[in-house]
Amino acid sequence: PRLILNCCRQFGKSTITAVKAIHHSLTHPQATVLIAAPTERQSAELLDKCASYLRTLEIPFSNDRRHRAGLKLTSNQSRILALPNSDSSTRGYSASFLIIDEAARVPDSVYTALRPTLAAAADPNAPLWLLSTPAAPSGFFHKFSSHPTHHHFHYFHHPIQHCPRITPATIEQLRRELPPDQFARECLAEFSSAQSALFSPAEIQRAVTPAVTPFDFHAPFVPPLLAAPIDNFPRLNYFLGVDFGKSHDHSA
Repeated sequence: PRLILNCCRQFGKSTITAVKAIHHSLTHPQATVLIAAPTERQSAELLDKCASYLRTLEIPFSNDRRHRAGLKLTSNQSRILALPNSDSSTRGYSASFLIIDEAARVPDSVYTALRPTLAAAADPNAPLWLLSTPAAPSGFFHKFSSHPTHHHFHYFHHPIQHCPRITPATIEQLRRELPPDQFARECLAEFSSAQSALFSPAEIQRAVTPAVTPFDFHAPFVPPLLAAPIDNFPRLNYFLGVDFGKSHDHSA
């Protein structure tokens, strides 16, 4: 019931999830399936997949009268609704199945507002699915993906090599054309720093020296004020700041 799909682009996350949403709606009368995403357009895309598959299966449905981006099954009144990316707009719903698409790019505030929609579900194991291609190593999707068992999620990680529809030649072409951090995120489904960062977290970590020798305040290069015995300045503190530049940042 608690599932994370951390997969590369074009792997089929939305297709799998749309099929699951339809199955849940058919087998749970009067169910409410909520779909959230970074934008309402993206959540509506997953809703359109559901509508397309329902037509293919010749399962009657109609537009939901109470929600402009929603559909309702004619047979058992189950609803599938696409929500906007706003914590205020996602309140007031009760769900029996919660789907968050592109979860790595959904703010924590939206997840916090959505999570209680499952609290009153008749099924104590009401499903919660998080699907996404990774972004920066922050937010609830990164947190749950880093320790899925601790948060009771079943975790799937699929890089581009696992997708049979994408050829090795295409993968190699993407590897050559995309920046390394972007290839890691979009194709290898790995969390990485922002594209504009000049140094990756791994490079910064490799540059760390665990043991540092204190400054010699009597060295010739130290200004006269600091060359005096440090005991004369009991309240004086020294700070060293490092600004890690960005490769596409005008301030740098």
